[in-house]
Amino acid sequence: RALVEAALQKQGPEQVYLQLASLEADGQLLRLSDDAWTTPALAATEAAMLRAADRPQERQWIAPDALQAALREGSHLSPEQRGAVAEAARSDGVSIIEAGAGTGKTTLARVIVEASHRSGLRAVGLAPSWVAADELARSTGIDSVAIARWRYDLEQGSAAPLDASTVILVDEAGMAGTRDMAAILAKARDAQAKVVLIGDRRHLEAVPGASPLKAVAEVVRRGAILDGVRRQAVDWQRAASVVMARGDAEAGLRAYASRDRLELVAGDGAARDRVIARWTDLRATHGNDVLIITRRNEDSAALNRSARAVLKAERRITGDDIEVAALDREDKRVTLALASGDQVRFSENLQRLGIRNGNRATVERIQRDRNGDVRVSFALEDGRRIEGDWREFARERPGRTILPPRVVHAYAGTVYAAQGRTADASVVYVGRPTDARELYVALTRHRHDAHAVVESGRLEAQCRQRQADHRMAPTLTAMRERLFREARQYREKVNVADYCADRAEFARTGRVTLPAPEVATDAMTHAVLAARRLREAIAWLDPSRVVIPIWRLFDRGREVARELPPKLATLLDTLRERGQRARDAYTRGSHYDR
Repeated sequence: RALVEAALQKQGPEQVYLQLASLEADGQLLRLSDDAWTTPALAATEAAMLRAADRPQERQWIAPDALQAALREGSHLSPEQRGAVAEAARSDGVSIIEAGAGTGKTTLARVIVEASHRSGLRAVGLAPSWVAADELARSTGIDSVAIARWRYDLEQGSAAPLDASTVILVDEAGMAGTRDMAAILAKARDAQAKVVLIGDRRHLEAVPGASPLKAVAEVVRRGAILDGVRRQAVDWQRAASVVMARGDAEAGLRAYASRDRLELVAGDGAARDRVIARWTDLRATHGNDVLIITRRNEDSAALNRSARAVLKAERRITGDDIEVAALDREDKRVTLALASGDQVRFSENLQRLGIRNGNRATVERIQRDRNGDVRVSFALEDGRRIEGDWREFARERPGRTILPPRVVHAYAGTVYAAQGRTADASVVYVGRPTDARELYVALTRHRHDAHAVVESGRLEAQCRQRQADHRMAPTLTAMRERLFREARQYREKVNVADYCADRAEFARTGRVTLPAPEVATDAMTHAVLAARRLREAIAWLDPSRVVIPIWRLFDRGREVARELPPKLATLLDTLRERGQRARDAYTRGSHYDR
């Protein structure tokens, strides 16, 4: 990325490498590979996190009789869920439950809390976001806060201290960053408190970077895995969720396509119109609890405007629109139209009002007085009602410029906003290249039905690139196959430990020892290493825009083969011949990438 930025600033690559070398020499950067660095502080934090997670067979927190009593009350649990509860009750200081979407993790969390209370323990809930923390509190009845706030309160001395009679439940643990996870595990270890991590590595990854849940799971080496989906009411949709949770988002997407729940529409405007039409149809069948899920904030804003127009026409939003100044999800100043019945989403914490980032509300009443001031009354989703001047819903920033409230309409939202939510039905809009993680989350939010609408212009362009005759329109099957190829793309964020030659030594000492470098000893090894680097570069740029005819990789095969043993030379000849046959198939007008 630094090389791209240097090119934009008309600087050569040598300037980048000189700067990197300088940062390494100063100890500000720690090289992990030819194209990956970290900071010594982050490496030390990860090592400390791994040490704090290593607490096997420490002691018994949850009493066996308390566990059995809680399980008897939770007779509705599946055998898989009962096994997960038993795993959480083990004597290890850190327990892990990897729960896929819709597997009933909130149900088993309630049983874990009940068993903890019966054992005389205090249960504390944590989550990366306030929305997830509030949901954990509603489902289990325990005090739950966002991890960042919990860490702040601990530093200020205002949080309830941890002790040996504390059980910490961390929900959505797969989205927690390394520093947050390290802080939780270290504080728990020092206080001899029990930690139960509940999350899914295949959900959306941690925004701060790395994959701490993966790193901790490799240290703990025990845990329960839930893949028995309970959310979806339709058998085939439940089966699709199971295969996506196991890492095959392509198979899940194909299941929806085979049942006419995948549409390809050319053009952003036409595709978004189709999303709104599908949303309207689903509301007629399943009621108003229908989500619109997309990837970009830009698409979310456009879909919100269209959905709102439909609701105005249906008179679900009544009265004259009153326009107010607001900040959108990208912190840009916008004009927000509001009327009675509008649904909105708060995008920042308003502590004095008890509003969390992500909370939703309905406008009950809005009016402008003779002085031009706007007064609005909200009904929050938790049943509370709040009324005040519009400007009072802006976050207080002492000593800084007063900004408008950060509020958006809540009919459509991004995948990140939808994670953790459940609705009766959903419509997924794919307007840009997607991947396995986004499709998995987007297609598992519903109970009864889900439809996906895909803008097909980019898929058509990609197919034309790969055809012998670019003028020929690609088939629907060819464009779908390009989409399914996107659904295979899955890349898990890596940790510092993944680069270390000896992970145990890294966890114990924090010292990063890299494996011996790859040394090219012959022409074929050079070719393999070069191909690997090329693949990594293409993956970063955009695999959907780069075409490498495979036969060209073997055009100089005979020159290389002179230096190879006979068996490898024969293999290369075979590959070159197959590449030639593929080229001949293209020349004959094949539409498919063979």
